[in-house]
Amino acid sequence: MKNKQIAIMGCGWLGAPLAEKLLAEGWEVYGSSRSLANLEGLQALGLKPFRMELPKTLPAAEDPIWQLPYYMVNMPPTPFMALGPLAYAQSMALLAERIPVGATLFFVSSTGVYGPQKGAVLETNDCQPAHARSQAVLAAEKALAPYRAKLNLSILRFAGLIGGQRKAGRFLAGKKEVPQPFRRLNLIHRSDCLGILSALLAKENCPALLNVAAPKHPFAQDFYPKRAKMLGLEPPSFLPPASQEKEQASYISTAALQAFLPDYIWQYPDPNDFP
Repeated sequence: MKNKQIAIMGCGWLGAPLAEKLLAEGWEVYGSSRSLANLEGLQALGLKPFRMELPKTLPAAEDPIWQLPYYMVNMPPTPFMALGPLAYAQSMALLAERIPVGATLFFVSSTGVYGPQKGAVLETNDCQPAHARSQAVLAAEKALAPYRAKLNLSILRFAGLIGGQRKAGRFLAGKKEVPQPFRRLNLIHRSDCLGILSALLAKENCPALLNVAAPKHPFAQDFYPKRAKMLGLEPPSFLPPASQEKEQASYISTAALQAFLPDYIWQYPDPNDFP
């Protein structure tokens, strides 16, 4: 029988509801927070909370937190950016160093690491991140790679996260002359994030790298005006498309994810149906 113990490192927008879902599924869940004030809230949810503020504060090497079979690292790079371009990667490597041999580690990454692409974007595509945040995430992926000899490491590249207070209709509301009307959107609703993470935890031998996005990819010019109107906001207007823009529009392929989880039932496979 599987030892259902997991530490979720980063209990925010995604980590906290995931913890609640796993608790309901019978998991023993440890959860981290950078703030002492948040620890009581995590405990009230039923988690076993611990404080961790990388790179300076993390549980001691002998702490039971480093004896679990499953770990999920869901810590965005933004709080680390002021510490230097490599601070995030070094902090992720520090965690991997502490995690015990043979444990399973899921690292929540981002499809932003791919940068500009054309057509279907597979896990094997070269990464050319255009922004500092995505560059930091890719550096973290590379810093974790040497630990594959020690851990069962799965890197999960999530598309744009939607749900709760993250309403897609706000992103471009009121903007004028937005470029790339035929840009394909790569999004995923939090409900499916939670469902997929739960499904992956139920499996053995997860792939080393997976794209995680809704299977449908609407065009920006079709999606954003409608979503803005749903919120009572001014819809954006778009510039005419560039030559071959529609034909060359990139989209995140989830063929590998769907092959690994063939029985997963999407709650929102099409972003047009997001609540």
